[in-house]
Amino acid sequence: MIRSKDLAAMYTEEQREGICKWCRKHDYDKCTACALLSVPAYNPEEVKSDDDIR
Repeated sequence: MIRSKDLAAMYTEEQREGICKWCRKHDYDKCTACALLSVPAYNPEEVKSDDDIR
């Protein structure tokens, strides 16, 4: 579970799936308190396209 929205924003969709899988496996099912659900996943493609515009 990730509580910080700043940290949650750094994880890609694939990484988020791994974190959620780990939490469920270890009976840490407090998804409503996890910041991963309230912040969009990091997408390196979007960052790259922003650099091309400059």
